[in-house]
Amino acid sequence: MHTEAEDNPSPDSSLAWRIARELNDLKNLALYHSYCRRFSLQIILKAYLRALAPPDEEIRVSRGALFNHLCQLYAQREKRNDN
Repeated sequence: MHTEAEDNPSPDSSLAWRIARELNDLKNLALYHSYCRRFSLQIILKAYLRALAPPDEEIRVSRGALFNHLCQLYAQREKRNDN
């Protein structure tokens, strides 16, 4: 049975799903949902596009790990610039 929320996902849910799918990391979908609520769209999109950019052979752990690292880094920089 589908719920209304599943039939009409929020923009954050849709973005989190797309990120998880494109990074081949559906097991961390909940993390991506939390990031989409926590970080600005600018941070999310910048980290997402940068995590997709390197060729497979340059990825050390996973694209999901790179995305996570970049979100944290960009959020830290944004916070530092706000002070």
